[in-house]
Amino acid sequence: MSLDAIARWPIVTFSRNTQPHAAVRELFDRAGLHVTIHASASLATVVRMALDGIGVAIIPPAILRSVAAVGKLRRLHTTAQLPVLNFVVGWPASPGNLAAQRVAEIATEVAKERPE
Repeated sequence: MSLDAIARWPIVTFSRNTQPHAAVRELFDRAGLHVTIHASASLATVVRMALDGIGVAIIPPAILRSVAAVGKLRRLHTTAQLPVLNFVVGWPASPGNLAAQRVAEIATEVAKERPE
């Protein structure tokens, strides 16, 4: 699917002031295409908006696989390329944040086991 065809729909993606949002905006700007971008900090909300027909969701493929199995969303094949996402986790280093630290460690372990 061409970027021009995708631009006919609103785009739903990561929240503003994030690298993925900026990359999506730049992709369409470079092509000279005006597009409406709806942004959310919740990937579950982005998926829900796509399921509700609000627009084309630009989300990591791993998210798509979890909903594609039920046949509700499908991947659009295009030559447009976005940069690989890098995720970072942080927490305040204090004794009261040990649970946050452990959750971050578990998330890191899971991410290393499932490289995309």
